[in-house]
This record gives sequence, structure tokens and C-alpha cells, in this order.
Amino acid sequence: MSNTNNLLRPVGMLEKLYTARQVLGIYNSVIVTATYTVPSNPTIDQIYSTVSATIPALLRRHSALCCYVEGQATPTPVFRRVQNITVSDVLQVSDLEIPNAQGEAKGGSLVKRLEELHDQPWPLDAKPLWKMVVLREPPSPSTASELQLHIAFIYHHVIGDGLSGLAFHKSLLRELSRRSPSTGSPASESSQIPKVISIPDSIKLIEPIEKLTLFPLSWSFLAKQILHEYAPRWLVNAPAPIWAGLPVQRLENLPLRSRLKVISIPADEVALLLKKCKENKVSLTSLLTASVVARLATMSPDPGADPDPDPGGETENRTEVNAPSLALKGITPYSLRRASGTSNDEIANQISAFSTDYPAELLTRIRAASSSPSPSIPQKAQFTQLLWEISRTHHAQTQTELAKCPRDNVVGLLPYISDYLDFYKRKFGRGREREASFEVSNLGAFEGGEWEGEGKREEEKHPAPAWNLESLLFTQGAAPVGPAVSVNVVSVRGGPLTVAVGWQEGVVGESVAEGLVEALGGLAGLLRGE
Repeated sequence: MSNTNNLLRPVGMLEKLYTARQVLGIYNSVIVTATYTVPSNPTIDQIYSTVSATIPALLRRHSALCCYVEGQATPTPVFRRVQNITVSDVLQVSDLEIPNAQGEAKGGSLVKRLEELHDQPWPLDAKPLWKMVVLREPPSPSTASELQLHIAFIYHHVIGDGLSGLAFHKSLLRELSRRSPSTGSPASESSQIPKVISIPDSIKLIEPIEKLTLFPLSWSFLAKQILHEYAPRWLVNAPAPIWAGLPVQRLENLPLRSRLKVISIPADEVALLLKKCKENKVSLTSLLTASVVARLATMSPDPGADPDPDPGGETENRTEVNAPSLALKGITPYSLRRASGTSNDEIANQISAFSTDYPAELLTRIRAASSSPSPSIPQKAQFTQLLWEISRTHHAQTQTELAKCPRDNVVGLLPYISDYLDFYKRKFGRGREREASFEVSNLGAFEGGEWEGEGKREEEKHPAPAWNLESLLFTQGAAPVGPAVSVNVVSVRGGPLTVAVGWQEGVVGESVAEGLVEALGGLAGLLRGE
């Protein structure tokens, strides 16, 4: 496997962040799940045949699906070509079990499966860094003529960012729409689906982000980052203490277990939110971020986290979300593809992020505007005004960040990391606080629905059964050194928007995630004045 013919390229600086996390076992995967409605009621074998028939085309379209990483624990890891891909290694199809005999919500079972999938580590041998898991909803008498399928694309962050999940599903939808769920391949293809697919040695990976664009740093930006990281607190102003759940814990003290809460916001409410955002000249991401800030500011003390994770230690208990002395810090990831010229249809890892501080004084104002158990109309108006104020501030910061990108970008600091493993190991120092309270990552709207394919006239001559992509779900696994909670957002244009709140079990209580889901799900009602 060390044959030089299999060498694709060195792992890039940004990508090394994720190979280091794999070695340390502190981050496993990104998952983007598409929910389809298909005609008829295909069997598990028929679904397997249909989906497996798409894999050769997916591999031809996306070279990132054809590689693995060698030397993760070394300073110079490399991508190598997988010589052969066994279909059963990258595709699993099964029924989605209903949690109980009373017919508990189907989504609960899907969420449980996604939590389990996020906690599965990747093999360190020459295996692809992705897989598909297809989950069939149990049929019911009312839906005998159609079936619902969840297709989860699970992938290592080293090969792709969040937009890569949408790129994959766009390619998959196109291939699926050429096939019947019941018969698999179209008539023009052989019914023999290969069990092992050979990967040609001609494949090439997209270059790492640092080869596609420069990241110039000003002396003032660089000096600020160096002081923040290395200067003693008596020399510079110490940052305001933030709420960020429990301090970073070693995995032997707090095992890696991913937790998720999911809510789907209906299409009519999404349209209202977009309309309100347009009127107030902010993005939906900024409004959702403001809602997260407001909910965390007004939340009751968190009963779910361990009040003393470090018995006898020196760490401060910061599990109470609404402690008046604490601030919040939010992280907003964004794509670098505009700077690099890389299409959104490609699978690649090209992301950056910026942080926003929400001082204790602001959080106190939020609490004052929502202090009454039954706020009056003036109080509700004041609370809503604060939401828009926070949204506008965040939106302005976003615009400033994007306008200067790639200048003075955090990705430009990566050359100053001499040892990526040590970079993360130092974050596990005794009682080290997390650097952020939350993250809001929005993939935007997928152009989904029924795929008619390119060349509609040809499709009309040979009509393919409709694979209707109804919704998408974007989730991330537990991040032991990341923010206390992550809020991951994606929608289908003209359809629902799904929000997944994720956290590492034990870092925050379940009530925190439930509160965020409640706030985001009720946002449209709040803006309607309900």
C-alpha cells in the first residue's frame, strides 16, 4: 500500500487539524442525511441494489471518495488512493426500528442511530473515509403506495466540509433518479452490480486550501493572536469569563458520546423567517445565532452537568448558564470556496470561522426583557428588538469578515502550528476552559425536490420514477475540545429547515439542548407576536 503510484498528495494544513483529532479520538465524523419519499414499497435487497448501482458514478465524480490517509500520527500525513473499494464497506441498508410498541416518534429512532454512527471511529487502514447508511421507515397502511428512506452520508472531516455533504447528495440524487427503487439499474445498465470497484490511478484530489489562495496576515492581527495565546494574563487584559459547559475533560474522565436533539421547522414558517430577515436586512444565520444567545441568556441553571468535574481542583463551576457574571462566545463557520474558486458541487475541506463575544451586560438586558413569567406586549417587543439588535451586529461582523477574506484569516495562522497533536493535547490541560459557548453552522438551502435531470426532453422520452428529496439533516458528533453545544442548520429550498443541536454527553445537561430546540422552533411564532 506504500506504492508511490498510490500517492495523491500531502495532507494540507487545514486538513491536518482533522487527522490529529482522529489520532486522539476527539472527533469522528460529519453526517448529512437526506430523507426521500419513493414510490412503491421496495425490499431491502432492492434498495441495496439501487443505491449500490450509483456508487461507480459517485466515485468517478468525486475523487475525495477514493482516498485514505497514511501517517496520521506523523508530522507529514499523506493522502493515498484506495486501490479497490468493496461496496459492502461503504454501504449499509436496514430497517429503521420504531423505539417502542406505542409508535414513539420515528425521528427519535433516526436520531439515536445518528448518535451511534457519530461515535464510530474510522479504521486506520487503507479504507475509504466515508460510507452511506440507508434506513427504511416501516411502511404503514396509509403510505402503502410510497416509502420513506433516510440516506445518511457519513464522512471524515479531513475529506470534506459541510457543503461537501450537499455536493454528495446532489450527485446521489441525480444518479438515483435514473433508477427505479424496485429494480435498481435502468434498462441500459447491466443488472450485475460489482461488489468490488477498482479505482484508476489517474484520479487527482483538489489541492489543499493554502495552495489555492494566499492568507496574508497584518502585523496587528498576528500580534493580537500571539498575545492571546501566549502572553500571561497580568500582561494583557484577561478575557471575560464565559459560560461553556464543563471544562475540557480527558476522555477517560468523560467518554466520547454524541448527543443530538433535532427539530424541523415547516416551510411556511421558514418563509416567514426569511421575510422578516429581509425586512431587517440580516441573514437567517444571524437571526438563528441571536435566538441561541437569547435562549442561553435566559436559561435556568443547568441540572444535567456534573457540578464538580474536578473534585479538589481549581476549576470554576460554570455550568449555570444564566450566571450574571458570565458572557457568551459564539463561533460562526463559513466557506472559503469563494476565495479559492472551488465549486460548491465539489467534495473538499475549505472552511474558516470567526468568533463573536456577547458580554454579560448584553445578557443582563436580555434577561430583563424576558423576566416576567407572562411577558406583557411591551416586554415582548423589547425582547424582539434585542433579537434584531444582536442579529444586525452579527450580520455586520459577518459582512466585515467576508469582505476582508482571505486577509487576516485564522487559517493563515496554521503555519505557526509546529505540532498538531500537541496543539490539541494542550487543550486537555487540567481544568482548561472551552474557548467558545456555542457554534451555529448553516449550510444554506439545497436545491432539492424531484430531480428531473439535465436534458429534460430526453428524460421525458424515458421517464424515471421520482425520488423526492423532502428534507435534509446536518449533524456533527461530540467535540471534546470544541464549543459546549453546536447548532447545525440546513434546509431544502421551498421546504422545511432542520436544526440539530449537538453536544458531548456530560458537558451540558439535556435541558440546554431542549431549551435551544424550543426557542428555535418557536422563533416564527415569536416574530408573529404570539
